[in-house]
Amino acid sequence: MDYLFSELMLHLREDGYQWFSLGLAPLAGVGIRRDATLEERAKFEPVWEERFLVYRYGHAGFVRTALALERITSGGA
Repeated sequence: MDYLFSELMLHLREDGYQWFSLGLAPLAGVGIRRDATLEERAKFEPVWEERFLVYRYGHAGFVRTALALERITSGGA
C-alpha cells in the first residue's frame, strides 16, 4: 500500500498537483491498535485540518449523520 500511495503521489506531482488527500476515511486493515491509522498516515507527513459534522434532531439526527458518513466513506450508494 505504501508503494501504491507513493507512486500515485509522485505521478500527481508531475501533473502539477500540490496536495493529496487521504480523506476522512480510515485506512482499512492497518492493525488492531487504536492509533495504528495515525501511525500509518504519519509517514506521509500529513497536514491535519479540522472537520466538523453538524446534525439536528438529537440522537436520531446523530445516527442518521453517522450512517450517511459511513455510507459515503465505504463507497455505498
